[in-house]
Amino acid sequence: MNSIQAATSGQIRRNRKLLADAKYLGERITSKVLPLQIDVAYTTHLSQDQIHGLEALQIEAARTAIGAADKAAALPMKPRRDRAKGI
Repeated sequence: MNSIQAATSGQIRRNRKLLADAKYLGERITSKVLPLQIDVAYTTHLSQDQIHGLEALQIEAARTAIGAADKAAALPMKPRRDRAKGI
């Protein structure tokens, strides 16, 4: 096995362990990607479609952040040692 194959198989093992040990991860992970491409090295102005795509990303990012904060707030908090000591 060459070094790339060894590194890949090691990463696969670590990923599987991480997912198996995750307490709050659901049964399924879904990823959706918008068809938006902007080459910042060569773009001097954005088309209306690119502007709409960026606005959609901002809205989706806000929804994701709010949803993540809501779910994090619902998780049971484990007291930190420094809080328990009144520090």
